[in-house]
Amino acid sequence: MLKIYKKICFLFDQIEKKRALSLLFLMTLMSLFEVIGIGFILPFLTVLGDPEVINTNIYLNSIYRYFDFKDTNSFLIFLGLCAFIILLCSGILKSITLYVQFRFSNMRRHSIGLKFFDRYLHQPYSFFLSRNSSDISKTTLSEVAMSIGHALIPALNLVESIISTIVIGVFLVLVDPYIAFILMSLYFTVRKYLNNIGEKRMRENVKRFKNISEVLDGIKDLKILGYEFTYKLSTVENCDKIIKLENGKII
Repeated sequence: MLKIYKKICFLFDQIEKKRALSLLFLMTLMSLFEVIGIGFILPFLTVLGDPEVINTNIYLNSIYRYFDFKDTNSFLIFLGLCAFIILLCSGILKSITLYVQFRFSNMRRHSIGLKFFDRYLHQPYSFFLSRNSSDISKTTLSEVAMSIGHALIPALNLVESIISTIVIGVFLVLVDPYIAFILMSLYFTVRKYLNNIGEKRMRENVKRFKNISEVLDGIKDLKILGYEFTYKLSTVENCDKIIKLENGKII
């Protein structure tokens, strides 16, 4: 998989690589704002549930004294406004990041397709004698779009998820290591469960394709021997197992 991403990055010029780094910075900034928003909501809810925590918590008490609040209600309004503003900024930044991410992937589909087309134009005439023009058109238009849609965009989403996971994980460890340990244990347990489901689904999918391939390759013998129902039953059984695994994965 890394080889595929290296090949895609190889198609980028210097300007496009700089834009990719800018997008990475924007995604990191978005993750930081999300964590800061969570960090402001927790104190607000804590003070809302128990106003006495202002006197017992050293950080909240320091803020309370520094800004010289007259009562608890004014401090609650302050925390609520801070949380609202940060969440609003986080939402705006996330919208901008998603737009930039979409625009970046869409423009790479355009630029890479043009690079392929330009490369084909500079090939000698003998190059086109042994190749079908429809294959060249398919590579320039369809295959480039498939590569962007099934490789670049998932890679950007993966990087965004990894950054968010790391930032939120560090935040949880700093706030409460015990809760962070429980969540990490739960994550690895669920991950192992999903991996098992994925492996089972892959095996059943291989069997399904094998059954259909055997039917199509030996359709003459199958008709003579009357094994239509047997192969149909086997294929239906594989399909039912795949559906159950997918439903179990969703749940």
